Amino acid sequence: MKPLKKTEYEISPFTLAIVPEFLENGMTGSIALEEKNEYSIRQSPRKLIDEACKYFGSSLRGFGVMEILKTNEILRF
Repeated sequence: MKPLKKTEYEISPFTLAIVPEFLENGMTGSIALEEKNEYSIRQSPRKLIDEACKYFGSSLRGFGVMEILKTNEILRF
């Protein structure tokens, strides 16, 4: 099946994988695999995943900080 082209994609429970794809212009895009569909997206896998993290109040960079905050320790400033 040939992937459908999209300029944006939102990771959802239907997303099985995000795979890197090299575009004609040398940039990195993504292939989003779902159970019944494949999408070719002009955003890198890193950007797609970072946007999904930001939606839930984190980021790829800050994901470790969120794990620390989930512990039972009291943080004092």
